[in-house]
Amino acid sequence: NPVSLADAIECLPSQFKGVYVTPHCTRPAPHGAGLISRIKASSRASDLIWCEGSVDEVLRDGDTVMGDNYAGLDCVLISSVEEGGPLVLLEAMACGVPVVMTPVGLKAELEQQYGRLTVEIPHNADGDTIAKAILDAIHPLNRAAVDRARELMIYEFNSIRLRTDFEAMVVTAA
Repeated sequence: NPVSLADAIECLPSQFKGVYVTPHCTRPAPHGAGLISRIKASSRASDLIWCEGSVDEVLRDGDTVMGDNYAGLDCVLISSVEEGGPLVLLEAMACGVPVVMTPVGLKAELEQQYGRLTVEIPHNADGDTIAKAILDAIHPLNRAAVDRARELMIYEFNSIRLRTDFEAMVVTAA
């Protein structure tokens, strides 16, 4: 949702920049040129950086360690209407980057089991609401939730732990 990012940038202090990652476009987006024109007309359009490609390509180029690139971000905004995961949520949490997001994907399940890990925004959030959520997410008072999310990813969802759990399940089933 690029409009949500553009609207939030309008409401944030001038030192904030937005990086919008969009999939490779092989055909025009359903929202069309009107949406892009609206974003480009924003008074802070120059503070938006557009990256075409997957999050994987943009944040992990070549041999770069994922965390090195995530470390350059103050916050990750996930303003999707629907998501399967998203993987960027898990990656940001593993790298200790605060996340602001709509109630999609794994968010509800993770937070039901482990407590608040992200700053939630509604699906129809305006720029002011998103900007406030971003400022809340990067505030030192939110650091405990960010650190808890990072520890959860490192200790509960690491590949060794998942393999061990899977092996135990297979042995039990056999």
